Amino acid sequence: MNTEKTIKPFSIVIFGASGNLTSLKLIPALFELYHRGMLGKEFAIFGLARRPMTDQQFHEKLFDDVKNADKCGFAKPETWDEFCQHIHYVSGDGNDPSTFETLKSRLAALPFNNGKLGNCLFYCSVKPELFPDIAANISSSGLGSSSNPDEFRRLIIEKPFGFDLASARKLNEELSRHFQENQIYRIDHYLGKETVQNILALRFANRIFESVWNKDHLDHIQISVCEKVDVGERAGYYDQSGALRDMVQNHIMQLVSLVAMEEPKSLNANDIRNEKVKVIKAIRPVCENNCCCSVVTGQYTGGKIDDKDIVGYLDAPGVPKDSTTETFTAFRMYVDTPTMKDVPIYIRTGKALGKKTTEIGLFFKTVTNKLFDQACCPNGFNSLILRIQPNDGVSVNFFTRKTSQICLEPRELNFYYPDACPSPIPSAYEKLLHDALLGDQTLFIRSDETEAAWEFISPLIDSIKEKQKIPQPYEPGSFGPAKSDELMACGGRQWRN
Repeated sequence: MNTEKTIKPFSIVIFGASGNLTSLKLIPALFELYHRGMLGKEFAIFGLARRPMTDQQFHEKLFDDVKNADKCGFAKPETWDEFCQHIHYVSGDGNDPSTFETLKSRLAALPFNNGKLGNCLFYCSVKPELFPDIAANISSSGLGSSSNPDEFRRLIIEKPFGFDLASARKLNEELSRHFQENQIYRIDHYLGKETVQNILALRFANRIFESVWNKDHLDHIQISVCEKVDVGERAGYYDQSGALRDMVQNHIMQLVSLVAMEEPKSLNANDIRNEKVKVIKAIRPVCENNCCCSVVTGQYTGGKIDDKDIVGYLDAPGVPKDSTTETFTAFRMYVDTPTMKDVPIYIRTGKALGKKTTEIGLFFKTVTNKLFDQACCPNGFNSLILRIQPNDGVSVNFFTRKTSQICLEPRELNFYYPDACPSPIPSAYEKLLHDALLGDQTLFIRSDETEAAWEFISPLIDSIKEKQKIPQPYEPGSFGPAKSDELMACGGRQWRN
């Protein structure tokens, strides 16, 4: 929960400010917070990058980029102009100590800092290999700490948090040399989504769900994170990553932990994060359950999606012709906690699929009586569907008697989040940036959580590599290779498409 009621005067320093994340996500989020009066009047935003620019040139670049974002300042020109008065630019290199001396001078010159450095939030929107050097320079320059207990210095870093278990541990060790754990905010934008935050409320504030959200009532759980886009210009980076590293280790592990966690003692950040870590540590290693049967990997071929030509993954620039990097994966996993032990959890994620959707499905065991024939109903299960995106909402699926017949038919109750909100739902980055300024770490990832996720994922990746598992081809616009359906069918189940 938020530890402070109001935001004190502050500065945000964005490293890598010339990149897309700054102009398409961070600045629009900060502008919306400013527009709603949630940042106060005494603050400064410093963009830092190597490219030489004046403050005015930086404002113009942001304006040109931001107008393509979902929420943008050009629609409110007067407020945007006011907002830009708080935005500054520093040309420099995160590896150069002199850059940080310049930054210190600029911070001390701010009217509300009175010659001091004040409250600072440092945002690393750069390549992960630069995180340690930036953290070290922030620390050695004196920017990383303050003798004033009322001042804060915080560091936000973007994923990926390492490439495997060893690199994640090394990164955590390097960061801990310069910052305390309560100063480090590992950001995963999925946790900032309103629909993800509502999982705990849905589970623990509703008796009708809380009482059946367990192994006694659940047949299985499905988590699908499907992307319609291909790898595009990220092909070179993606080939070093793949679906397991790019999506499962972070976004999907967060969804699993929220769905499978035990009830926390309170809504305190540490109580919630403690329970999340317990879930990830309780995941049964997939490679112990015959990896070849429990895991499917795939690569999309050339084809079309909505009449748009899609270049096959192996033909994408920067991808070796013999690459075995997966653009799709599906697997079955188990979480050995008291509540979820032996409940199969099916994971599916990939690129160039038939629909963009992130969804959690809880499918309940069928009734024990045989009064009605449920064979005519798709899946044959009652289900609770949490739609993370798009069409953010919740569906409850049940059966009724078909009119004038004994046969059953499925029905659905729907709740749609935007219908319940008088104003637009804040973006994930709005929520996360605001929480970081308040010092609330609930929606940020702790060091032991990142390492626990890698402890699960790294052996799985190694097992696939050792068995020389070749990704199955699948057509763009489909929902992955046929073996993904076979994975479900072997348990008498099917994917919800």
